[in-house]
Amino acid sequence: KLCHELAADTRRFSALIRWVELGGKVVLIGGPQSANELFAASGPFAALAPGKLEEIVPVTETGPLERFAGAAAIPLEPGVSLSVPRFSGVAGRVEVQADRATSKLPIVVRSPMGLGEIEFVGVDLSTAPLADWSGKSPLLQVLLRPYLTSTNTNESSQRLVTRGALLEDDPLNIA
Repeated sequence: KLCHELAADTRRFSALIRWVELGGKVVLIGGPQSANELFAASGPFAALAPGKLEEIVPVTETGPLERFAGAAAIPLEPGVSLSVPRFSGVAGRVEVQADRATSKLPIVVRSPMGLGEIEFVGVDLSTAPLADWSGKSPLLQVLLRPYLTSTNTNESSQRLVTRGALLEDDPLNIA
């Protein structure tokens, strides 16, 4: 719903696209339903897709996603599969892919857009079996790690140099 509202607000959506082109980074996580609604050729987010959406395919090979997350096995019941969008003409770096028969199926793709980047994750983390998967949190950490900065709160004092004077701790103590 939020994505449809954003896409309908052309000013805000254009601002998002421009922000990414100028160096912003966006992580888009969505499984088959959102892919069909948002990333199809006529969908509002088609410009942000890693390629042309072809179809939704079942995947039972979850090892690549589990290894990427550094997490436990996804609890797939016998006869159950994950549904993943298949894109053609994928542009970007494929970080996770399933080998489906003889063709590779990208699941996590980082694509450049101008000076920025779009990371597309083709699974739905809000539905079974991924909703209750113990590896969901590690997966999110791995996905977001390149975009997070670490701040060291144990830094001693900040220093400011101005007109040749070094100010430490007390900005009013001008030598």
